[in-house]
Amino acid sequence: MNAPSRVELRAAEPRDHSAIAVLGVESFARFGDYRRSMSQWLGNPGIATFLAEQDGVMQGFAMIALLQTEAAPEACVLAVCVQSSAQGRGVGRLLLGHALERLGREGAEHGATEVFADVADDNTAALALFGGVGFLDRGPSGATYPGGQAARRLTRPLPHSDSDTIRPC
Repeated sequence: MNAPSRVELRAAEPRDHSAIAVLGVESFARFGDYRRSMSQWLGNPGIATFLAEQDGVMQGFAMIALLQTEAAPEACVLAVCVQSSAQGRGVGRLLLGHALERLGREGAEHGATEVFADVADDNTAALALFGGVGFLDRGPSGATYPGGQAARRLTRPLPHSDSDTIRPC
């Protein structure tokens, strides 16, 4: 019996958008209808999307952005999404680690020092994932998901060196 191959990360390409949208819409359904959001995010050149693949099959994706505000640029993890069949195998942590690594490099170039993510207050898996890599819960963000859940603002300093980068388990 052959051992499964390693999970690899790569930048999403336009040919991946349909599969990403389907996974995002299905996975985020309990938070509301994400068809429009996924389409907008995938069409936005300011949002970077990357995939985790194993043997050519998408295991999950993450979306990140640097948002320009009047005060200072803000680094944001918009989404981390993992196929149900791949959950519990470190794929989410791998995606989040890559997101932080990229945001650390790119954020430093633009003066960002912190990264944030808004997470539904009842999304215990995401709260644990982000908390496990050093995000602190700053309380309600003031935003509400389309399904009515309150969003919590999670933040952590951006990594600025390889020694502060999250590595997969």
